[in-house]
Amino acid sequence: MPEIQIVGRGVDTLVLNVCYTNDCLQPVKRELEEGLQRELNQLQNMARLSEAPVPTQWAFKGVVLFMQEKGSRGQWRWILRSPLLSIAVSRGCLSRVIAQVRLSSEYLWSCAYLAEAIVEVGMFLYGMFGDFLWFQVSEVDLCADVVGWDVSQVNWQEGFVSRAVSDDVHVGSGPDVARRRWKRLETLDFGKHASAVSCCIYHKTAEIKEKSPTKVWFHDLWKRNGWDGASEVWRVEFRLTREFLHSADIESAEDLPDHIQALWEYCAGRPGGGADGWPDGWLRYVTPTTDKTRARWPVHPAWSDSGRLCPRG
Repeated sequence: MPEIQIVGRGVDTLVLNVCYTNDCLQPVKRELEEGLQRELNQLQNMARLSEAPVPTQWAFKGVVLFMQEKGSRGQWRWILRSPLLSIAVSRGCLSRVIAQVRLSSEYLWSCAYLAEAIVEVGMFLYGMFGDFLWFQVSEVDLCADVVGWDVSQVNWQEGFVSRAVSDDVHVGSGPDVARRRWKRLETLDFGKHASAVSCCIYHKTAEIKEKSPTKVWFHDLWKRNGWDGASEVWRVEFRLTREFLHSADIESAEDLPDHIQALWEYCAGRPGGGADGWPDGWLRYVTPTTDKTRARWPVHPAWSDSGRLCPRG
């Protein structure tokens, strides 16, 4: 088996809910400030008249946010976007959440630490919404970019053990969805996208080349971590939603950096297994044995190597 090399690891997506707070800094339900509502309405009307996004007064790290012509379904009345982050804003009538902020992959990977990104975005949002705010983690995606493990060539039909969630928790094998391109495997999906936990394993170099050419900046990042510029890179990416984060007692954004390693170990398993000594993890790639209980099959060396994730808190 070729040597496994990790050329990227960390948080690829982070979504934060923004709430007003009371004097004790506890989140409260309160309608968006009237002056801010008027300004957002004026900008949105301008965007509709021009049939194109219009620049706003707000800029994050020198990059201007643009008001979109329309909001989105549900409570989000206004949408502001930039290459670094996007903000969906609500009147605050339906819930205590007045905004939802999605940090771009490019911005997150540019930060040395996750805490750095959270602080920078927080300072920007204080300037936009006011000083008394609380930031809740709504979604986080953790990933490892791997060289030397060609998933299309492994026993992916039977070699994975996962804890899928339907009506009950159960141990299963194989992905929920396998997608090919030109008869070659490119993506394995475990769990539904809306599930509390899900995983996608996919051919990252092919995805950039064929679908996301603006993400070629990943090449420079990988090269700094030893990528030779030609080898195929596969990504293991776990998506954790608000439902799971709440069950794990992760609420405030400032608490997230200290939990990154524990979250990854829950998803991909701990190197030495669980407290009982058996392999653990929501998903793992295993080596079959004669043991009829698949959950006890040992973790394959490729998964142990590709599953190393150093926290970027």
